[in-house]
Formats: sequence, structure tokens, C-alpha cells
Amino acid sequence: MIGIVRFAGVVALSALLAGCRMTLTNRVDVNDDGSALVHVVVALDDQLYILSQAQGNGKDPLAQTASTPGWEMTRRIAANGDHVIEWTKRANTLDDVKPVLASFYSAVKKSSAQTKAAAGVSPASWRFRADQSPGLFTRTIHLQIDVPSLVPTKNPTPAAVMMGSFIALNTEVKLPGKIVSSNGEQLADGTIRFTQSLTSPSKIDVVAEVTDYGHIVLAIVAALGIIVIVVIGVRRRRRNVAATP
Repeated sequence: MIGIVRFAGVVALSALLAGCRMTLTNRVDVNDDGSALVHVVVALDDQLYILSQAQGNGKDPLAQTASTPGWEMTRRIAANGDHVIEWTKRANTLDDVKPVLASFYSAVKKSSAQTKAAAGVSPASWRFRADQSPGLFTRTIHLQIDVPSLVPTKNPTPAAVMMGSFIALNTEVKLPGKIVSSNGEQLADGTIRFTQSLTSPSKIDVVAEVTDYGHIVLAIVAALGIIVIVVIGVRRRRRNVAATP
């Protein structure tokens, strides 16, 4: 990640002129048990990769990307040709998602200029709320995230202006169950994608209903128990009637 931030500042002007794109995605995959797999994904289109490689005298711009303690890091080439580097870590509960993400960004040692250029990128500055409401046979997950402006709106630095022109920031959420409502774009696999504005605050709001199979099983067991008790009671009554002279 350190290499990503450093090289982004170096090639920003050239990338803007060349029409290159870089995408930073924070992704949260929520499991049925309430735990989540948190991903931070950086994707460089092939133009940007080649441009940064040329500016680095032929060196791989992602080769110096540092691993982050506690995070699993992988590299791949996407189907569209993007060069992708991804970090993954487990969060035990939804409430742990924000501190897990924040721990990733706090491990990135950015210069003061880079910090000012993208002050709101770190989830530490986000307002994160995850509410779960139990029901009879379903539970509702309501996820709300308030994301501030990612770059300063007053007197933005030239670096911030340039970075905002070629960097896209997405937040993706995949929840179990059925999506009831959201203000994002629903992808084919059920993931909800939110594209953050770099110059104005944005809001993530998604609600899902998850079938509670545990409650269903308990209800079935209870119903069967009641039926068994009723059947036994009816049979005893019949035997008593039959035994009466």
C-alpha cells in the first residue's frame, strides 16, 4: 500500500493527461454468522501500469508494495486487464469492520502532503453504524456509513485535484439474505456498490433480511412437541373411555 500511495502522487499528472484510471475498493462480505471478510483492493488499468513502469525505469510499480501485518496480500490480473493487488482480513462481527479497515490505513505511512490530498480516505473518519434486529423467522441487518469529503473542499492542493481526476473510490457490501433497500448499485452477484464522491460527503444505506433458520427449527420442534402431547392426550382419553364400564 505504501508503494501505491507513493507512486500515485508521482504519476498523477501524467495519468490525468493519458486518461488512466486507478480504483480503490473497500469491500465487506458479511457471513451468515455475523462475521465478515474485509478486503482492500487496488486496481490499475494497463495504461497506468505501463506509464508508472516507464517512469520507474522499467521496474514493476507494485513490486515494492508492502504487506500489512495481519492482512493476507495477493496479486492478480483481472479479466479486463487491470493489475490488481488485494489485502484481506477477517472481522469477527459487523462492529469490528470499521476498526479492521482503519487499522489497514493507519499502517500506511503517508507524507503530510499525501494525507492532506486524501484526508477522508481512511475509514477512521467515517461514521459507521451496523444494527441487527431479530424477528420471529428473520433478522434485519441495517448498515449505514457516512463518508466525508475525501479531499479538502477549501483550498484543495494541486495533488488532491489531480488525484481526484484519475482515482475512483468504491465501497462494496455483500450481505446474506435478501436486500430490502439500498441507495447503491446492485451487481449481478448481489453485491451493493457505492461510488464515493471525492469532493462531497456521501452516504451508504443498505437493509437486508436474513432468514433465521435456528428460529425456524425451534418453531418446528416446538410445533411437533405440541402435536405429540396432543396425540398422547387424545389416546389416553380414548383408553380411559374404553376402560369405563
